[in-house]
Amino acid sequence: SSLVEGVTKITELRDYEIPMDKETKNVYNIQSMLLHMASDYRVVILKLFDRLHNMRTLMHMKPQKQKKIAQETFDIFVPIAD
Repeated sequence: SSLVEGVTKITELRDYEIPMDKETKNVYNIQSMLLHMASDYRVVILKLFDRLHNMRTLMHMKPQKQKKIAQETFDIFVPIAD
């Protein structure tokens, strides 16, 4: 239950429209992810696999979106995976 909640809340935040600029929303998403990761390491593993899947399907996205996702992965997820 806690595991599903952790992954779901992170995903819901991404889809939920909150009146914030993109940078503030990204910071909030990262903070939320870190809080859930601290409570259950399995959330980290699931998010890493989710990101891996996203990276493997980049070819189906527009170049601008590819660059954004790749940079976000490099900045946030690579250090976590290391």
